[in-house]
Amino acid sequence: MKKLIVIFLCIFFLTGCNKNGTNQGKIPTPRFSSSPAANEPQEPVKIDSHKKILFYSDRTGHMEIYVMNIDGTNQQQLTYYNTYTRSPAWSRDGKQIAFESTKDNSDRDIRTFELYIRDMEKGDVKRLTENNYDDCSPCWSPDDKEIVFMSKNASEEKYGIFVRNLETNIEQQLLADSYDNRNPDWSHDGTKIAFESNRNGNYDICIMNKSGGDIHDLTTDTVDERNPCWSPDGKKIAYCVYEKNRKSSIYVMNADGSGSARLTNSSSSDILPSWSNDGKNIFFSSNRKESMDIYIMDANGGEAKQLTSKFHVDLGVKCQP
Repeated sequence: MKKLIVIFLCIFFLTGCNKNGTNQGKIPTPRFSSSPAANEPQEPVKIDSHKKILFYSDRTGHMEIYVMNIDGTNQQQLTYYNTYTRSPAWSRDGKQIAFESTKDNSDRDIRTFELYIRDMEKGDVKRLTENNYDDCSPCWSPDDKEIVFMSKNASEEKYGIFVRNLETNIEQQLLADSYDNRNPDWSHDGTKIAFESNRNGNYDICIMNKSGGDIHDLTTDTVDERNPCWSPDGKKIAYCVYEKNRKSSIYVMNADGSGSARLTNSSSSDILPSWSNDGKNIFFSSNRKESMDIYIMDANGGEAKQLTSKFHVDLGVKCQP
């Protein structure tokens, strides 16, 4: 029963940003607040010279962002907003993170996610988006000058893909059509963006150029393929395959869609793959031991090592560049 509850929670967290259904109606003008939560530490979490990984967890009863060493040691809570805060992403220089949160909209009838940027050295947090719909899944461009994300600005029911220039604050819509387009990931050379789309009736991994054109399907199977993540050298894409029995596994393919290979084949749900900064390992979350924990394995597959074991939902690993 506990495993079924964990699977339900993960589907709840991953299938969309809004927590109140799709029938949103008219959304009131949000109230903005620049002050931190009362119980948030005044001093920023110290980041040492060792590479870190970010993740988010419901350990406190709300989704908050955490940071830890690559081997799973020294786990520290990073945000204390007591609301939904998740999807952290490192800037390519490793000095900032972007994330999504409802922290400034928690007193509204309908909570919407907005994007934020945190300076990891100073601890300063600034709000990036102020839209009336969910803005989610931020990903930095290789030069750290832009952030691509998915937003319901494109539709009340479906997500489109947008990019925001951090120097000019200009927001541009890259992709908005009659389909649901989610979870964009920018290639490390800056020329391509991978994403998932239900344009073929189920979710497939797609790719487009950085301006939103020249869209190609990389997968065309009848099962859902989601959560694409580029390898650091840009040669491969890791992703998740949701089978019809709702079991999910981690796969990897070449950047042109060829050479698909299955990396995990457990009886549990393996989700949300991401790469180590050297491309030698892949992180993912799995409910192999009742709770949804974080694991690491060789980029070619093989035995996975468990990194967290807090009997909660731990998701969304991102490795510091």
